[in-house]
Amino acid sequence: DSDNDGEADGAEVGGDANNPTDTDGDSTPDVFESSIDDADSDGVADEFDADDADPNNDSDGDGIGNTDERDILGTDPLDADSDSTNTPLPDNENDNGIDDGDEDFDGDGYSNADELNAGTDPFDPSSAPGVNVAVKVLLQAAMYSPLDPSTPLAVMRDTLRIREAAAGFTGSFLPATSPYGDGATVSNVVSVFGNQGNNSVVDWVQIQLRDAADPSVIVAESAALVQRDGDVMTVDGLTNLNLNVAPGSYYVAVAHHNHLGAMTAAPVSLSGASVTIDFSDTTADFWNSTAVYDGAEQHETNDARYALWAGDADDNGSVVFTGAGNDVDVIFNIVLQDPGNIFQVSSFLVNGYWTSDIDLSGTTIFSGQGNEIDTVLNVVRSHPANVVGVLSFTVLEQLP
Repeated sequence: DSDNDGEADGAEVGGDANNPTDTDGDSTPDVFESSIDDADSDGVADEFDADDADPNNDSDGDGIGNTDERDILGTDPLDADSDSTNTPLPDNENDNGIDDGDEDFDGDGYSNADELNAGTDPFDPSSAPGVNVAVKVLLQAAMYSPLDPSTPLAVMRDTLRIREAAAGFTGSFLPATSPYGDGATVSNVVSVFGNQGNNSVVDWVQIQLRDAADPSVIVAESAALVQRDGDVMTVDGLTNLNLNVAPGSYYVAVAHHNHLGAMTAAPVSLSGASVTIDFSDTTADFWNSTAVYDGAEQHETNDARYALWAGDADDNGSVVFTGAGNDVDVIFNIVLQDPGNIFQVSSFLVNGYWTSDIDLSGTTIFSGQGNEIDTVLNVVRSHPANVVGVLSFTVLEQLP
């Protein structure tokens, strides 16, 4: 080291005094850099850092800046796969695993790189890109015993789950795949559909985000599971739902395959921080199409809780007892046309997961004890908007 600058003569000139060595190719000879100094504090010594001035420089090419690797992830900015996780589908790292940027440390479905780019916490599954919302909702039919439609239960019945477990988790009474056609699937049915007390699963629901300027437009939706206490959870058991849209204001709506949906009265500001929407809160205001439905968007129990109206046997957004498009005929046809009903009797019991199973008991019943028709009748006759109690009244879902 002839000049005592910390660099060996061979490294400085490479045998040619007119061509000093530039290890990192940043046009600054090593003589002016150091294997110790770190000008941009990115964890990579200047001699090996292609851009000393750029703290976002990604020396190992894993999609994460050196500073974020060192200060946030705790990974090695010089190793694209710090933990050498081996997977069947390697990605840009000599076939030995997943890049640090492509890994998902918190298992929330977003890669470390995506989370860092969005400013969310890659170690916290409740902090993810997009917006987060926690929803609570009750289903009228599950709030009562089929034999006592007047006294609300403290928590909803989970009869479908109980029968599904008894059937060996075959999907006969509570399917593992969403009924909304989005492909959402419970991967561990034994655990998720197991007995969790008040957190046990009742049924599937769908959470929707709607455009603030035009709430008839659904901008994002997520199939989810509602628990006995009304909390809505993901297929992985998280009560914080993440929807991949830009932070902003959205109407929040909830839908169910044989109950009438509901929606917030106004757009709600959503971001990465979770916001709670409680559809069971009778002090909250909800969207309605006309003043006659104000306060009647949902069924109100006699202990002051809101629950989605039951009775929509054909999932068309209305409950009709008599007349064109009525739900009674839908239930009758399901029973009469079942392959097992060889004598086509109206008292035949159809077991399984059906939209016609209004009371969520796991059995569609047209006539006899615990039948679905009584629920449809009671909803139509008792709806606050049906001021004269006519049986031909149509209860409309309060969604645009």
